[in-house]
Amino acid sequence: MRIDLVAAITGSLGLMALAYGIRLLARPAKTEKTMITAEPAGPKKSGERESKTLADVSRIWVGRKEVLDFREIARIWRITQETIQAPSAPKYQHDEIAAFHAKWVQRPMVRGEKKAVIEGILSILDQHGDCPSVVQRNENESEKKYDRSVFDKLATVPLWRHSLDVAGSLAGRMKQAIMLPDALIAGLGHDLGKIPSYQEALYRTGDHPIVSIIALNRIPGYESLKNRDDISLAVRQHHLVKAETPLGADLKEADRETRLAEISRLTDGPLPETRQNAQPLTEPHTSEAVDSKQEQAETAKMSKPAGNAPQEQIPPAPIGREEAHPAATVSGNALGGLDNLDLDKLLSVLRLRINKLEKGRWSIISTLDGLVLVQPDELWAQLKKQIGATPAIQMAEGDEGRKREILGRIVSRLDREKQAIAGDLLKHGFHTTQCLVVMENGKAMKVPLIPFRVETFGLLPSALEKLKSPDLNRMAKKVKTVRESGHG
Repeated sequence: MRIDLVAAITGSLGLMALAYGIRLLARPAKTEKTMITAEPAGPKKSGERESKTLADVSRIWVGRKEVLDFREIARIWRITQETIQAPSAPKYQHDEIAAFHAKWVQRPMVRGEKKAVIEGILSILDQHGDCPSVVQRNENESEKKYDRSVFDKLATVPLWRHSLDVAGSLAGRMKQAIMLPDALIAGLGHDLGKIPSYQEALYRTGDHPIVSIIALNRIPGYESLKNRDDISLAVRQHHLVKAETPLGADLKEADRETRLAEISRLTDGPLPETRQNAQPLTEPHTSEAVDSKQEQAETAKMSKPAGNAPQEQIPPAPIGREEAHPAATVSGNALGGLDNLDLDKLLSVLRLRINKLEKGRWSIISTLDGLVLVQPDELWAQLKKQIGATPAIQMAEGDEGRKREILGRIVSRLDREKQAIAGDLLKHGFHTTQCLVVMENGKAMKVPLIPFRVETFGLLPSALEKLKSPDLNRMAKKVKTVRESGHG
């Protein structure tokens, strides 16, 4: 009985499995159509199937849209010459300005607002830059110190050419490409204030650097530059003794080198002797044409001891002491002619000026301590007499910083070659020492003076004291050095 039951259950399960299998066999067409086959478009025949590729079947979920190449799609975000063309360069009347634009302004780093400002300055120079590159209208102008002959020569250089040369020199100094646009703006715009129309309207505002800044601010886009103040400061200070910023210092040096090159180019032979802008300190008989016999007689008179007093012994100059340092390092190309200065001739002329008054002023005074103290202006006046035609001297007339550098170089030569300077009184980098001048009424003032050794002139301190007039003693009853201070 139990066996019949098991057989019945097993048979029933077998029949059910067979029925399920038959049912599956009856549905294969629907399943295959979904995966890899599809029914034909025409009337369906029983049991007939059509094979399809996966690409054809994929249209079911991707649709029938056009397939685009990825390289074509990339054009949407990729910048190509086909979609963006560089704007053409502005047209300029002066070929040199067009060439400058092609060389500097077309560079990739020069773009955006700064490029627009640069092109704006070039347009102003192109239209209004044929004026002279030097001005003397305002009393504060440093160029008023130029000798007239030098000024007249520089006036033949048009402003646009001077500006291009300064800007090119300044741009060449930039070690980082990112600074190139700032250098071009500062170099091209540093003298915009010399344009006559700006001079007419704004000359009361100040000298040309101030007017140049006002002119720059009128150029569209300049006021919105993030570093506008840095550029303006460089322009403002390019005629000061020392600029505060690296860009200002580079602009000052580029302007110096350009002026020196202009003076050298325009000087075809010796120029007339330059005039003295300061109060005259040189006596007529101390010029280059001084008679040798007169000089010898004057020297003998100064060297003669008073009465029957024994001749004082003049100690020799110390040997092996540390040489005095020049006030600054001057590039070789800016020193043309300075190293040819006749030091012996210079010292002989200075010797005749010791303890002398000219129009109520003294320029060289001696002390009982064995010093001969010389005003820097007097040394400069004698340099002009000897080598006044040198471009470096002519350019320094309008540049106080360069004048100090040259004086420092000459003082260094005098110390090194003639042992003429009391170098122990000079601080490193200085060519003068602070001195206290005490007048007869008790008033005192500090004056920077160049300390010479009295033995350099072959004279005695006591003999020099006898040459002081009552007027000189009232003006400078006592002169002593202040060792703890200095002036460069």
